[in-house]
Amino acid sequence: MLKHLKRLLSDTLLFSIITIGTKLVAILFLPFYLRIFSKALFADQDQVNSWTMVLTYLFTLGMDAALAFYYFDTKKQGERRIYLSNAIFLSSLISLIITLVFSFFPAELVSLILTPAGAEQRTTLILACLATGVSVAVQYLLAYARYERRIKLFVSGSISYVAGTNMLCAMLVFFWPKLVVFFAGQLIGPLLVAGVLVYFLRGEVIWYFSKKHLLRLFYYGIPLVPVLLSHWVLSWIPRYILYHAGSKSQAAIYALVLRLASIINLVTAPFFLAWRPFSMSLKDRPDAPVLFALVGKLLLITGTLAIILLQPLLEPLVRLLNPDYIESSLYFWGIALSVLLNVVQSIFGVGLLIKKRQFLSAIGFMIAAPLCGIIGWLIIPKFGIWAAVASNLFAYLFILIFVIYKNQQVWPLKIQPWRLIVYLAVFISCAIEITIVRQFNLAHQWIYYLAMIVVLILAVFALQLIPLKHLERFIELAKSTWHEKKHSLTIASKDQD
Repeated sequence: MLKHLKRLLSDTLLFSIITIGTKLVAILFLPFYLRIFSKALFADQDQVNSWTMVLTYLFTLGMDAALAFYYFDTKKQGERRIYLSNAIFLSSLISLIITLVFSFFPAELVSLILTPAGAEQRTTLILACLATGVSVAVQYLLAYARYERRIKLFVSGSISYVAGTNMLCAMLVFFWPKLVVFFAGQLIGPLLVAGVLVYFLRGEVIWYFSKKHLLRLFYYGIPLVPVLLSHWVLSWIPRYILYHAGSKSQAAIYALVLRLASIINLVTAPFFLAWRPFSMSLKDRPDAPVLFALVGKLLLITGTLAIILLQPLLEPLVRLLNPDYIESSLYFWGIALSVLLNVVQSIFGVGLLIKKRQFLSAIGFMIAAPLCGIIGWLIIPKFGIWAAVASNLFAYLFILIFVIYKNQQVWPLKIQPWRLIVYLAVFISCAIEITIVRQFNLAHQWIYYLAMIVVLILAVFALQLIPLKHLERFIELAKSTWHEKKHSLTIASKDQD
C-alpha cells in the first residue's frame, strides 16, 4: 500500500511539472512573436486561436473525459483499445467535415473571423482546423499513455508536442512571417508527434469501429459541452468585439493581457491537481466547512495581494517584450482577477462537488456567458479595452456569487458572503486608484502601492476574514498532514530497501 502511495505522489508531482511546463513553454515563446509579428498579425493569430478553442470542444464533444471514465471503468484491455480508437475516429471525422465546410466558405463568412478576407485567410482557417484535429488525436494518445502508466512515452511525447511544435513554428515564421506559415507549423509538428505516438502505441490503436462503444463515449461526453462552450464564450466575446468593432491594435493589446494573466495559471494549475483529493479526503471531518472556507479565503487574499505586487513589474516587463504594447500593463489586474475568481469559485463551491450537484455551478456559467455577451456588445464598441475587461470581470463576479449562494443551500461553508464582496470591492477600488496613478504617471508611485497593500491587509482584519483561531487550526492540520506523509514515505522507502 505504502509503495503504491509513494508512486502516486511521485507521478502526481511529475504530471504537475509537465502541466506547468507546457504552459511555461508557450509563455517563453511570447517575446519572439511580439517582435516578429505586427500588431495586426498578432491580433489575427489570437483571433484564430480563439476559434480553434471552440473547434477543440466540437471535435472532442467531451469524449476526452469519457475516455478517462471508461478506461478505468472497464477491466478488459481489448475494450479500452476500442474506446481509444473510436474516440480518435469520431474526432477525426468531425474535423475533416468542418475542414471541408471551411474550404467552401465564401469571403463574407471568412470575414466574420479574419479581415480582410481572401484566399490566404481561408487557407489559414483550413490549416488551423486540420491542426486542431491532429492536436486532439495527440491529446487522446498522450492521455492513453498516461493511463497505461507509460510515463516515459507520456513525458517525451508531451515535451515533443509542445516544445517541438513551438520551435518549428518559430523557425518557419522567422523566415516567412505570415500567419498561414505559422498554422502550417501548427499542423506539421503535431502530425509528426502523432505518427511517433501511433508507432509506440501500435498495439493499442486498432482499426475497429464499434457503434456501441462510440455511443457510450458520445452520451457521456455530450452533457459537458454546454459548460465548455460557456467557458469559451466568456473568453471569446471580448476578443471578437474588440477585433471587429474596435481595432486590431486594441485586439492585439487585449490578447497580450490574456497571455500575461495566464501567469496566474502557473500557480493555480498544481492547486487544481491537489484540491479535489484534498477536499474529498477531509469532507467527513466535523470542521471541514471551516477549513474549506479558510482555504478559499486564504487563496483569495494571497491571490489579490500577489496581483497588486505583480502590477508594478508588468510595465518594465512589457517594455522589454515590445514597447508598442506598454498599454497592456494597465489592464492586467482586471483579467488576472477574473482568472483568480474562476479558481476561487471552485473552492467555495466544494459542497456542490461533495453532494454531486456540479450542474448548479454549470448553470452559473451558462447564465454568465450570454450576460457577458450582451454587456460586451453594449459597451465595448464605445469604451474599448476597459469595457472588455469590465464585462469579463463582471461575469466571473456573478459566477462566484451564484456558486456561493447555491453551495450554501446544499453544503454550507463557514463564511459570510457579504464580507467577501466588500473585500473584493476594496481590492477593485485599490486597483483602480493604482491604475489612475500609473495613467497620469504620478511621482513616487511605490508609496501608492505600499498604501494599497496596507489597506488590503487592514480590510482583511477589519472584515474578520481570517479569525486567528481558524488560522491556527489550519496550520496545525497542514503540519500534521505533512508529518503523516513524511512518515509514510520513510516507511515506504525502508520497505523498498
